[in-house]
Amino acid sequence: MKLSIITVCKNAEKLLVKTIESVLAQTFTDYEYIIIDGASTDGSLSVIDNYKDRIKIISEPDKGIYDAMNKGIGLSEGEYLLFLNAGDYFFHENVLKEIMEMNLNVDILYSNGLIEFSNGFLFCKTFPKKVTKIFMYMDTLPHQDALVKREVFLKTRGFDSEYKIAGDYKFFLDAVFKYNCTSKYVQKMITVNDLKGLSNQKDLRQTIKDEREKAISEHVTEFELMLLKIIKPIYFLLIKYPKYLMNLLQSINLNIRK
Repeated sequence: MKLSIITVCKNAEKLLVKTIESVLAQTFTDYEYIIIDGASTDGSLSVIDNYKDRIKIISEPDKGIYDAMNKGIGLSEGEYLLFLNAGDYFFHENVLKEIMEMNLNVDILYSNGLIEFSNGFLFCKTFPKKVTKIFMYMDTLPHQDALVKREVFLKTRGFDSEYKIAGDYKFFLDAVFKYNCTSKYVQKMITVNDLKGLSNQKDLRQTIKDEREKAISEHVTEFELMLLKIIKPIYFLLIKYPKYLMNLLQSINLNIRK
């Protein structure tokens, strides 16, 4: 099996159909699709049951999103893993075929991402060609738009389930800077990301900030962390803001053409 696509969800009845059908519509077929459901009490299981012949499914209580994602890793058999949240969907039906036809001789392959607003506007978010500590302090990689070798998860022991919201951030930090995993950027759009995810909830912003600082402090000295804090407003002004404007122009063009 070349690829395992994993969706973790709980009470996501209204989001699942779009996600599941975007997976099953892919022209690339050498994959398995795994859904880890956290014992949903809405109609999620009824939705999933409509596709049960094409999906591996576990539905049971868990200790949080990263515990569920680790269950998905344990159940997977693919060489590469991709986590697709409930509500997210693949950009088009050939996107996996295009990605998997590339030379994937790399531990982590990541791409640009698309964010869908409630009015249907798609915003394109681009990422750097190289993962650096400066970039990771300011931002993170998109796990929905990253294909990661299964052996990397085994090497890093998966996601740290003590983290509530930034476990994927910690995973990428550890993989690149602790375990020296290779990474490669491709200038493509793999998925469209829904804004209803946990990381976009306003009441969790402080938790995200605290968890990210805790994670990166394991990879930098106190002096380096101090420098990163000083650099942050300069980075935003000279790099992130101009990049945002470029992304906005690209997004407007994309929405005009769609």
